Amino acid sequence: MNNQELIQCVERQKALSNQSGIIENKKAVSELLQKQVDEWLAKGGKIADLDAHERFQPETFNGNNQQQTKRVRASGVARRAAQKKGEIFYHGLECAICKETLRYVQNMNCVACNRKRAQQRGKGKVQRVVGEMA
Repeated sequence: MNNQELIQCVERQKALSNQSGIIENKKAVSELLQKQVDEWLAKGGKIADLDAHERFQPETFNGNNQQQTKRVRASGVARRAAQKKGEIFYHGLECAICKETLRYVQNMNCVACNRKRAQQRGKGKVQRVVGEMA
């Protein structure tokens, strides 16, 4: 697509949006919203800024403290470095179950827990024998 075709395409899009009334609809919605806010303020509603105490309540903020945030960030950096080197494992956040830090780069699963689960899955399976049985 050359420059002239691009300009024509943009002009067609502008014409279509004007024909469909998108711009007028945005203006109408904005005016309606402003009218509703003015009515609410006239009835005694108030718009106030939140003070510092209200801004950072656990309900409005994710609640992580600075140390947790630093650990998560460091884990991501370690994972990306291991990916670039082509490694399979990296040391990241400690597992909530077994408290190990060794994790798979591909899916961030804990290595120890993953191996335990695989061992549990394999216990009930019948092993195949390849070749002749003695």
